[in-house]
Amino acid sequence: MSNRLVSNCPLCFASHSQLSHQLVSAFASAIEGLEAAPFSFGDGREEESRRNIFSLRDIFKHDPNLRDLLGQWVRSELPHSVELFAAEAGSDLKLFEPEKYRMTLRVRVLEDQPGYSLAPHKDSKDTLFAFIGNLNPHNLNTSIFIIKNAIRVGCEKESPLFLNRISDLSSKLFPEKTNFLVTKNDFTGDPVIWFENGVVFAYSMYETAPIFVVMNEEKITTTFGEILAIHNPRFPILATSTVIDNSVKFARHGVWPGVVRKRPLLLMDLLGNHSEHDVLFVDRNERDDDRTHYFYIRPETVRSMLSGAGLI
Repeated sequence: MSNRLVSNCPLCFASHSQLSHQLVSAFASAIEGLEAAPFSFGDGREEESRRNIFSLRDIFKHDPNLRDLLGQWVRSELPHSVELFAAEAGSDLKLFEPEKYRMTLRVRVLEDQPGYSLAPHKDSKDTLFAFIGNLNPHNLNTSIFIIKNAIRVGCEKESPLFLNRISDLSSKLFPEKTNFLVTKNDFTGDPVIWFENGVVFAYSMYETAPIFVVMNEEKITTTFGEILAIHNPRFPILATSTVIDNSVKFARHGVWPGVVRKRPLLLMDLLGNHSEHDVLFVDRNERDDDRTHYFYIRPETVRSMLSGAGLI
């Protein structure tokens, strides 16, 4: 099998097949000389934290064979990841109303600029896997984060004492001097504090008290041409397992603010949900966006893939 397990919290697999290498190499070649535009979340606000996105129309124009290569990868590699997920989860996992289940692969090619960061998070519930192919052979790290504990902040984030509180906690937790960087969570607007020793404080409200969720970074290093599959534990299934429960509680993924050079990456999200139609429809604005490509997976292919993994 062309996939290897690299983490079980969350479940992550690296596909190092010849087809994955061909796909990554083709996308890396296709973006040479192309300019990326600022990335938007789709609500009108452009990302200010230095993430750009390439036009898929320009990429496919540069290499007309990429669509066919992408289709080959979907048919060959997606079933492997789904099968490994079901096997490693270690439980009798089943989907609700599988006969209505539809899937589509959302494809984007992004470019992280130096200084970019993305707060530790879990993907939305319609995402089964996030597939990441790093297109820069000199920057092949992907960060996952494991929650260790929580600390009461003692003051609101708007308080002038907030930074002092971070410094006090830093001195107590890390006797040796450790520098930190404060950024903003793109999803909530709350502060995220990144310590140079690999520890992250994510500001949050627990009941009525502000806390820091304390996480440790764990780097996953792939080789050029591998595609990393990160399972999303929020994806709804009928039964759970210890592996999935632990991932829900403790595992996150994000981007550490240490990118020292441009990092282009192929990001493909496997989306799944119920639909009465033959395909899983997505937001119309996104479907009309030439920077996002949707590869619709035929219902019979979905059923075969889910059946092969024991999910139906």
